[in-house]
Amino acid sequence: MKKWLLGLVTLITISSLPAYSVFTVAHSFDATGSIEQWEKDGFVYEPGIDSTVNKKKYKVKKVLVAPTYRPRIGMDQTRIDDFAILILEEDLPLKNTVKVATNDEIQSFLKNSSKVQMIGYGLQNPSQRSNPRSEYRSPHRMVSYLVDKSQLESFYRLNTWHIPPNQTILD
Repeated sequence: MKKWLLGLVTLITISSLPAYSVFTVAHSFDATGSIEQWEKDGFVYEPGIDSTVNKKKYKVKKVLVAPTYRPRIGMDQTRIDDFAILILEEDLPLKNTVKVATNDEIQSFLKNSSKVQMIGYGLQNPSQRSNPRSEYRSPHRMVSYLVDKSQLESFYRLNTWHIPPNQTILD
């Protein structure tokens, strides 16, 4: 089964990048310290673990944030180009590889409203974590379907009672 990178998933490795590159969300640096701090003291663990107790740390050497990244601003809860690449000092053990989708493949996925599964450590709210201690956290799975911009706009026109979009847009 092929796996495609269409969303933003914390700690997913990309087959076209070296094993010591990690694709993640840029907004994690908004809350967890500056890029300089991450390049000095930052580390990650291998993907898929549910506890960091006694696990090996992989040192972050460089953080590359999308130059077009825009965080949430005021009442506009949509982030733009919310991704970053971490360059590590050594390889992570790979469990999955991901093929980056081409523009044609993305258009086909949008046309067919393809199912997307994203796995990561992010939370929508604290109740999603059964143990509040940060060293114990299982990865979460989110299942969604791709829609194009016009479908999303149509949905919000017809469902005005919904809150404004609160998602990441890759522009």
